[in-house]
Amino acid sequence: MKPSADDAREDTLRRIERVVHALDPTTAAGPLLGPRILLFTAGESAGREDLATIGTAIELLWRANLRHEIPVGKDLPAGAPAPTLAGDTMLAESYRLLASLGDPWLIQVLSRAMASASEGALCESREERAERQSLYHETIALVGAHQAGQTGGDTRDLLQWARRIGHAHLMDLPPPPDTDPFIAGGFYDPKPEQPVSDSG
Repeated sequence: MKPSADDAREDTLRRIERVVHALDPTTAAGPLLGPRILLFTAGESAGREDLATIGTAIELLWRANLRHEIPVGKDLPAGAPAPTLAGDTMLAESYRLLASLGDPWLIQVLSRAMASASEGALCESREERAERQSLYHETIALVGAHQAGQTGGDTRDLLQWARRIGHAHLMDLPPPPDTDPFIAGGFYDPKPEQPVSDSG
């Protein structure tokens, strides 16, 4: 029996809360993750593909940080050591960025790079690990430049810029929502055409 949207939302929230709580047992929300991401998961988009990406990225980062495998969907082992966020620039940077983006499409961009880098941390090949890490930091720079308005300040420009500089990790991203909505259920609406006023 297929779980309902509410069940999927609750499952996603439980998974993220477990991971965040493991990262910082002093608070259920996690200071670097910020409450906005948890609120986002409880919103209209809960249970959709972008949330699965975020949840997976967070879980993968946690696993990569501990350097051992934890089966996805399983409860975290009792007494598992929590990573030291202050000593992990990549992890702290990721959570701060995720909490500040506020744009689900940009969150998907960054979470893809987070997942790629954290999966790479589990690779045996030193070259593969270095490549994934480099890719992650390139994406951080690209998203930061977008937020600073250096790509034009529009999500369409972020994708165009990524393609122009050959940022392969983002080449297969779906178009940003203001050009071609891609999340089921109409979470994004295309920007309405602005009527041209005829003042003459």
